[in-house]
Amino acid sequence: MDYLEVWDSLKTAISAAHNVSDLIQIKNKADAYRYAAKIAGESKDVVRKAEEIKLRAERRAGELLKEMPKQKPGASQQRYTTDTFVPDSYRDLKISKLDASKWQRIASIPRKEFEVWIATAPDITTAGALSVSKQSELKREERNLKAQSLTLHRGRYRILYADPPCNTKTARPRKRDGEVRQTITRPSRRRTSVSSASTSARAGKGSGI
Repeated sequence: MDYLEVWDSLKTAISAAHNVSDLIQIKNKADAYRYAAKIAGESKDVVRKAEEIKLRAERRAGELLKEMPKQKPGASQQRYTTDTFVPDSYRDLKISKLDASKWQRIASIPRKEFEVWIATAPDITTAGALSVSKQSELKREERNLKAQSLTLHRGRYRILYADPPCNTKTARPRKRDGEVRQTITRPSRRRTSVSSASTSARAGKGSGI
């Protein structure tokens, strides 16, 4: 069997496919060819190419699944009725939600990053692609957080919160032999002094004098 010709035809079919059902068939064919190549003792390059075709079919299927209309929101008792399912739903396509989720995550990998991984990865597997997708997602989240932290919100504000200043004094606890303690800064407490005259006046008022 001329595997090179088979791979080229399947790769062309992936690019031309516009529905998930066709891509599932291509994926299954690539998987069958991969198994046959292993049994026949073909080279690692032949087996690797079959794995690549299988993964490309999954990625393309994930792209199409992302474009599908989502299930309309509704009450919990209506969520799983036949009325809420759209054409070409997962059930109609005979695929599980888990596979659909995996393929969409693989489709979320930027194309350039995906092609670099295909060319350099020691093994091309769905699990490996999902790991790349996770790393890519973490990088995007990190970039978004940095962008948000650098964004200055301009405009008028009705309320401004600020900590009031307070006087502080340094408390230096006693040190024992061989012990080093950290200096603690505590807010100072103002003491109100009461004059003796005012104290006497209050005492006399209380006694009825």
